[in-house]
Amino acid sequence: MPIPNYPLPADLPENWQPNQIVAPNGTDVGETEQHGYNYLMEQVNNAHEAINGLVDYANSVTATSAALTAGSIVLGIPCEATQGLSVKFEAPCASEDVTVGIVIDGVTYEWRDTLGEDIAGIEGLFAAGTMVGIILDREDVIAYIVNAAPSKGYIEVDALPEPLMPGALYGQILADFET
Repeated sequence: MPIPNYPLPADLPENWQPNQIVAPNGTDVGETEQHGYNYLMEQVNNAHEAINGLVDYANSVTATSAALTAGSIVLGIPCEATQGLSVKFEAPCASEDVTVGIVIDGVTYEWRDTLGEDIAGIEGLFAAGTMVGIILDREDVIAYIVNAAPSKGYIEVDALPEPLMPGALYGQILADFET
């Protein structure tokens, strides 16, 4: 939902007097249009639309769908993709299955880490079901991975993958509960 392309008028009356009549249209009772209930509700709806637009564009959005197709994660998002948009999604696959990049609205974005390094096909960054966060660079057509929080809190591995990625948590927990 785009941010409304108009300024909100902020012109509702604040000087109501006792015995004034409220009507659907203020002019019907000898007042200004702004005194009408319909005008008030129109402005409330405009404010809600503006707030919803700001939420979409000022914060991150959560993808409505995520699927692995031909080596790319194809995401559906609830708004227009804009420069710097942060998108969260549940990974439909493991990181090594992402051999191409991210697709949003038919545009394929290169898959990179925050240092700008290519991470296509890198093993061990995340597992299927992990919540992943990316930031879109629409100008250079790059999707930067900014975090991946595995649903289990870590990526369980039998052997460490090569190369290791900075900031990734790898592990295997073995516990002996003998008393």
